Amino acid sequence: TGASYTEVVFRGHVGAVKGNFYIIWVEDVVSGPLSESGVIEVYREDLGCQGNPSIDKVKVGDYVEVKGYLVEDCCRKHVILDCNHHYLKLVQEALMVKIKVVRGCGSSYYLGERVTILIYLNKDANVSISEKTPNGTFTIFSGLLRSGMYYITGESKEPIGSRTVCIIAESGDQRATSCCDFNVVPRGKDIPKTTGRLIIQVLTDAGYPIRNASVYIDGSFYGYTDQKGILETNITEGKHEVLVESEYYRTMRIFAGPEMVVIRAPLKPPEVVLRFEPDNLAGSNMSSVKLIVERVSGPRISVKVDLITFGDIWVNTTSIVGTPTFNATILVSGTGKVIARYGNLTTVLVKTPLATQTKTSETKRSITRTKWTETSISTSMISTSEEVSSPQETRKVPELSWYILLIALPLVVILSYLILRGRRKEKQLEARNEGISSQDRQ
Repeated sequence: TGASYTEVVFRGHVGAVKGNFYIIWVEDVVSGPLSESGVIEVYREDLGCQGNPSIDKVKVGDYVEVKGYLVEDCCRKHVILDCNHHYLKLVQEALMVKIKVVRGCGSSYYLGERVTILIYLNKDANVSISEKTPNGTFTIFSGLLRSGMYYITGESKEPIGSRTVCIIAESGDQRATSCCDFNVVPRGKDIPKTTGRLIIQVLTDAGYPIRNASVYIDGSFYGYTDQKGILETNITEGKHEVLVESEYYRTMRIFAGPEMVVIRAPLKPPEVVLRFEPDNLAGSNMSSVKLIVERVSGPRISVKVDLITFGDIWVNTTSIVGTPTFNATILVSGTGKVIARYGNLTTVLVKTPLATQTKTSETKRSITRTKWTETSISTSMISTSEEVSSPQETRKVPELSWYILLIALPLVVILSYLILRGRRKEKQLEARNEGISSQDRQ
């Protein structure tokens, strides 16, 4: 297959466990050609492994030691465990402490210049931090420190000369030490421009490390943060643009020189799709509607969707909180619009009045049918009445306004009076003419 097999022994924290598959964050290489920073995939061969005490039951976060074959092929590196010869076992993490100045041990600072001391501790421990100067040794700090990264910033003071800062850490029966020296020189003396150590730690808002965050310095990719959220690199003095990206966290940008910086990246809001089912209703009666909030990408965290109403409409809540994907049932009555809003994303529910409908009604009409019947006594006419149903359209009769009726009623009365008066005059005139005619005959 073209793959090479080399036996390696290393230690690190477990990042994931899925059956016979592990992801290990490599932190300490005991033997073999393996990088001390990064992640490696470990596969356990099931044959001969069942009940083998050399393969411990581990969980995410455990510190383990692994012995296996490092397999390198065309595409990737991974480790295979042969249970008869190899092991994956829980071990106690060794206490480790580091102390340094940002310009690097052996560097120089002008008198009065600010000096930043960086400290890294991998386990909770009682520590003592001291500084040795030409005037003697002074204690900077003594007490309990939690695991993590710390920095101490101060001003370089008299006397001129060499300085050495040391830290001693103790945890149970374990003990670790680290020291770093630097020089303080008078102003005016040339200090060669040197490179310093930039230590970047990326944390969540809650203070948890963010692994595999991409780090760019001055636009160039420098690497990924480790399982403690840390990336270290050498850079020249001066300010540099540092950009940190992670899948589920906001992109952060700062400017930093050789020093230790802690970047806190808040979570990105998840991308979702909103919709009402149904999204169009008729009538003002109480109705139930589903608001569907579907997650497209981003972290699985809860979101809040606000409901805003327009028009004569009522909703039983003003906001909905849940972890996408989820459905929420809301009650609405009246007519108008409801807008569901999450960030810049919105969806609309429309509730309209009922439209005027055409109803079919049956009207009854009486039809008289006449037929002639010949009998021996007389001829008679028989009338029959039948009720016939016929469909008709119900037409809406427009209502007359009251003021129109008030104006029309007197006009009708006056018109009726004039008609009656005219007819009376006509009758009087006819009677007079008849009287004259009768006199002429006589």
